[in-house]
Amino acid sequence: MIMCTAHNQQTKELSPLCTRGLLELEFCVGAELGFMLYYHADSKDVPKPVNFSMLANSLTLNEQEEFIGVLFEQLQQQDISVDMIDAESAPSQLVVLTYSSYPLQLADDVMLAKETISACAKKFGMKALLLPKTSMCH
Repeated sequence: MIMCTAHNQQTKELSPLCTRGLLELEFCVGAELGFMLYYHADSKDVPKPVNFSMLANSLTLNEQEEFIGVLFEQLQQQDISVDMIDAESAPSQLVVLTYSSYPLQLADDVMLAKETISACAKKFGMKALLLPKTSMCH
C-alpha cells in the first residue's frame, strides 16, 4: 500500500500509475470520543450514571437531548467537524465522532472537544467521564 502521491522523479509530474493522484483521493481521519455522563455527587457519595440503559439505547439520547444539542452547537462554533453524536454500550455512555482531512487539525480538535464536553456537562450539572472503558457500575 502506498500512502502518498506518486510522481515521476525526473519530471515531477503525477505518475500514470498513481491511483490516489489520478482519482484525486485524500485521506480523511477521524476520532471517536467516548464518554459517560454522571450526576455530580457529594464527596462521600459514589457518582451515579444519568441512566442505566445499555447497548446504544435511545433512552440516553432522549433524556439528554438538550445537552446533546448544546454540545453539538458549541463544537460547531469552534469549527470542529462532528459526524455524529450517538449512544454507546455502557450506562449513560455517548460518543462524538469527529473528522478532518488534516491529522494535526484533528489532534487539536480532539483536545478542544474533550474540554467542551466536560464544560458542557458541568453546565448541565453532570460530570463527563472521558474514559469510555471505565464504568463505575462494574
